[in-house]
Amino acid sequence: MALSKSQRDRLAQGWALHQQGKLLEAEKIYEGVRRRVPRDAEVLHLLGTVALHTARPSLAVELIAATLRIDPTIVNAHNNLGNAYQKIGDFQKAIESYDRAIALRPDLAEAYNNRGIVRYDLSDYEGAIADYDIATVLKPNYP
Repeated sequence: MALSKSQRDRLAQGWALHQQGKLLEAEKIYEGVRRRVPRDAEVLHLLGTVALHTARPSLAVELIAATLRIDPTIVNAHNNLGNAYQKIGDFQKAIESYDRAIALRPDLAEAYNNRGIVRYDLSDYEGAIADYDIATVLKPNYP
């Protein structure tokens, strides 16, 4: 079911709060929309990112994985799922998620950087450096 205009407006309000770092306020808005449209991929992904950034990585995995079951083409969801897996220590699944993001969008510097972080944590220093190099080629000012 597609979101109505009022639901889209609510999501925009939530996103504005999200960008301001008011994550719990944004989450309340997202949850309100989710009650009306429980299987909307965008809403689930936004809830998952809030969970990730509020130290609830297991919930983030659950929500973002649900997002990708609905729409497996959401590149940022694959990247964020990798971040959530990294936080819970499942490095292999994190790498697989970053690989999927890169396969869908080979110019996503963030996915290369994130995969490099995990490779570094796994002591794959050559792989990490290769990923960091690609990230900085794609985004020269990347921090």
